[in-house]
Amino acid sequence: MLFNTLLKIKKMGQPDMLSVKGMSFAFNERVIFENLTFNVKPGEWLLLKGGNGTGKSTVLKLLHKLIPLQVGSISIHSKHLKEYQLEELEEIAPLVNQDPLIAGEMTVIENLLGLEERNKFRMHYLFNSRKRSIAKIEPIYLELAERIGLSAHPHQQAGELSYGQQRLLSLVRALWPTQIRENKLLLVDEPLAGISKENCIKVLDIIEKCRLKGWGILMVEHSPIARIAANKFIDLEEFKPNGTI
Repeated sequence: MLFNTLLKIKKMGQPDMLSVKGMSFAFNERVIFENLTFNVKPGEWLLLKGGNGTGKSTVLKLLHKLIPLQVGSISIHSKHLKEYQLEELEEIAPLVNQDPLIAGEMTVIENLLGLEERNKFRMHYLFNSRKRSIAKIEPIYLELAERIGLSAHPHQQAGELSYGQQRLLSLVRALWPTQIRENKLLLVDEPLAGISKENCIKVLDIIEKCRLKGWGILMVEHSPIARIAANKFIDLEEFKPNGTI
């Protein structure tokens, strides 16, 4: 009890990692949610709840500028969302989407190598340098993949993977070591969909380890097991309005 109280006091003094104020969204003149306000601090795992059509996935897309903000404000690390480039958002607040955003014609390791090139060097390797880079990151991939239950061979084409394995590859991209740092925000949309129960436990375990390092987690997930892992909840049913924006 005392530990939890001290932890809450510590969080109160921390700046918001994510701040959403007065956000409303309408589609075809139908208001999906209205005046949505919440925040995420370092070490918090917030679970977005709500039935179908309440806008859970829409919230994540708004946070990643995949659809334009209509009403309200969004700040990440005290900086307004409109000031971020998409590339910056991918580094400080990676999104693991329902649809795996991977290059199916590339191998598993090439998907990660592309991430390395963009984040570290922002240029394409020459052939020999590229081979050295693959050799360098392959053992890192194998270790991380084993931890979350991704069984894909590094040189297997990503498009040949099952839906569940592609989801896990998307998570590996978000957790990739060159991107890992303190005070990072992770956005995850139904990460347990399409994967085995055993791998669900592994995925939640590695996300929990990130939370303990000071990451903030914002998750959409229907599985009851996610409710055990989260320590904060927002029910979008409470923000369903009547009328139009």
